[in-house]
Amino acid sequence: MLKRPAVLLLVVFGLAGAVALVRTHFRRRQLTESAKSVEPAAMAARFHVGPPPCLRYLPSLDDVPQAEFDETARRLEAVALSSEQFADVLGHFITEHRSREASAHAAASVDEYLEQLGGQQADPLSKVAFWVQRELLRAKLSKLVDGANDELRNLETEGAVVWGSLTPEQRAALKALDAEHPLHLEVSGVLRVLTPLKVLTTHRRAKAIVELARQAKEKRPGFPVRMEDLSLPEPQRLDAWSNAFVLSAGTDIIEVRSPGSDDGSPDDDIIETTNLSADVPPARGDDACGPLKGNTVLVKRSDVGSRVEPGANFVPFFARGAVRGFKVFGVRAGGPADRVGVCDGDVVLSVSGVGLDSAQKALEAWDAATRRGSASLTIERHGVTGVLNVELRD
Repeated sequence: MLKRPAVLLLVVFGLAGAVALVRTHFRRRQLTESAKSVEPAAMAARFHVGPPPCLRYLPSLDDVPQAEFDETARRLEAVALSSEQFADVLGHFITEHRSREASAHAAASVDEYLEQLGGQQADPLSKVAFWVQRELLRAKLSKLVDGANDELRNLETEGAVVWGSLTPEQRAALKALDAEHPLHLEVSGVLRVLTPLKVLTTHRRAKAIVELARQAKEKRPGFPVRMEDLSLPEPQRLDAWSNAFVLSAGTDIIEVRSPGSDDGSPDDDIIETTNLSADVPPARGDDACGPLKGNTVLVKRSDVGSRVEPGANFVPFFARGAVRGFKVFGVRAGGPADRVGVCDGDVVLSVSGVGLDSAQKALEAWDAATRRGSASLTIERHGVTGVLNVELRD
């Protein structure tokens, strides 16, 4: 009578031991080998069916030159998009990218992970172990994904609000950037764009304070100007790292200083200054922004300055859904753009025959022109297309 219960007990213990062995075997293999099967590149190659890149399994951005992210920062600054706005709008593009990837994948990411992981198991014991563990793995992975999605939903809500607060020009610039470099609008890319954008944002705010201080001194010559004397919203009194600007405007020299990313070191301080006693650039004539008829402008190379500080804002100009050139606004008197002869409202279509359908192409065309010492700008002004010839002299 005791034989049957004893046999059953042995069978139960045997099955339990086999299951434990299988679970232990699979866990060991999962730690040592299965990670190879879920590398982003392998996942993207197997499951992504849309146009590249696959944003569900992001490629590594480690090998992408920082110069590409710096160029993105310059494009954002050109439409006065601050580093804070750029970080906040990330949630909007998470929504866009999730929708885009949903149409490029037949299954959920958890199902893809499990399928890839199951295919990696080579020997029979591993296959049995994976079968035993599959639903437990699915439950754990689903919990992790749901927790991540809760955070993403919060970002998406905030991003939708910020996106709605942007100007049409800013939204157009971001859409163009997303079409060219969607990875720059993912978390790993945003981090590499933010640092140079913070520098450009801080310079722009410091320049605005310098200008307000100059205007205040013109109204009260001989009196020092303090930050609290300026009509400036509180956020504009801070740099992109949330440090308060320091204003010095007691004499003819106006200086605005930011401690930069590290207020303990002067090496990365950001400074904007102006000298009220310096010569003011001569005003352009009344016909400077009139019709273009092959005008030729002679400019000193030293007056053109850096391409990062053109003395104007350039926004992508769209026609029939594509970038046709760059529209100019906010031309600063005496700045490089002003000296070259570009006016507010101009649309620069090409530089020396090179069409401007991207910011990178525009920079490359202008760099080539400065090396040659001359440039022919095709400009649309007041609806009429004309040519502006620029000659650079040493």
